[in-house]
Amino acid sequence: MIQRLLIATLAAALAALPAQAQTVVIVRHGEKVAPSGDPDLSAAGQARAEALAQALAGAKVTMVLATPLKRTQQTAAPTARAAGVTVVALGVEGGDAAHAQRVAAQARTAGPGDTVLIVGHSN
Repeated sequence: MIQRLLIATLAAALAALPAQAQTVVIVRHGEKVAPSGDPDLSAAGQARAEALAQALAGAKVTMVLATPLKRTQQTAAPTARAAGVTVVALGVEGGDAAHAQRVAAQARTAGPGDTVLIVGHSN
């Protein structure tokens, strides 16, 4: 339920973007080694992160956004490295809706023709 609320809030916020051709890619972090805490990605999660970077290789990725947790940072890193950009870490303080608004506000700064990668969580 929270996942749907977060996606709906983020989609509504992104819908307020000015009419310009942008691509926003939203993904969940790759598989992790442990079910709780702030774990690293597993080997499968690392492979998925590399595959994501390859899938977006032809896109004009100019912005990569993620939470500060290791699993989202590690998922975002290969794409950011390939695109020559830094992962922007956006905290989750203030709850899901506030976080979605911060992510959308940051994504709005991308220019026409840009691709923004957002790496988040499913909970």
